[in-house]
Amino acid sequence: TNLEVLHELHASGKQVMAVLGHYGNLEYLSTLSLVTEYPFVAIYKPLRNKYFDRMVTRNRTRFGGIVTPMEQIVRKLFELKSQKIPVITLNLSDQSPMFRQIQYWTKFMGIDTPVYLGSEKLAKKLDAAVVFLKIRKIKRGRYEVETELICKDPGKMEAHEITERHVRILEDLIREEPAYWLWSHRRWKHSYKDFTEKQATAKQ
Repeated sequence: TNLEVLHELHASGKQVMAVLGHYGNLEYLSTLSLVTEYPFVAIYKPLRNKYFDRMVTRNRTRFGGIVTPMEQIVRKLFELKSQKIPVITLNLSDQSPMFRQIQYWTKFMGIDTPVYLGSEKLAKKLDAAVVFLKIRKIKRGRYEVETELICKDPGKMEAHEITERHVRILEDLIREEPAYWLWSHRRWKHSYKDFTEKQATAKQ
């Protein structure tokens, strides 16, 4: 629903950074290119098991999606932009950063939580609009995706403002229907207490 947001952004030639969480049926988004003018780019971490890696890649590209490993994503997106190919990039925002990569903490579900700044940084580098894709289950086997616009001009946003907005949207979505969030993906494996203690030790 609310696909007119994406239609308008595509008409203006805008790249789009689409933020989402481990919520609902993520594989449903592989059909996104069927209902918008945008080809989609999925950022992913290659799986060690080559069989499952090929299976996941096949599922995500069968409707025209482009699957790109995390370490190659910046180059790929700038390449597409230079070719004037507007794409929508899907980015899972609620993964836990590696400990040494933590740059920002915020309250998430009432808990101090480290948050990736990747969506915000990429959007600002590419001058890409930012949306949040809300996946809701309607009934068995049926889902809908609601598009919520976070910003059209990321350069006008304050530091961490984009990040805070998408964190709050996901938080509200989880509170609305908690059963559809993947609670088992270890979102809180890093504690703020451990982080500050290690930071203090490193400065000694």
